[in-house]
Amino acid sequence: AAAAARAEAFAPRQNDRFADRATITYLQVTLNRLGYPAGQPDGLLGPRTRAAIRDYQRDSGLTADGTLTPELLERLVIDGRG
Repeated sequence: AAAAARAEAFAPRQNDRFADRATITYLQVTLNRLGYPAGQPDGLLGPRTRAAIRDYQRDSGLTADGTLTPELLERLVIDGRG
């Protein structure tokens, strides 16, 4: 059961299937720099990265579901420029 739950945490969701490892690594680096701990940038959408996404989404007024979307990436590009 624990292994199945861990595998599910890494399973792609419908909206984030477009993301490649380079995009996810960028997402992790940017979230970490903005104060949302996404863990070691490894290009994988694991539980820590999804939690960081949810926290960022919540603080940005987006739907806080932990899903990587084009809108999320667009916001991160803008916020990460500072």
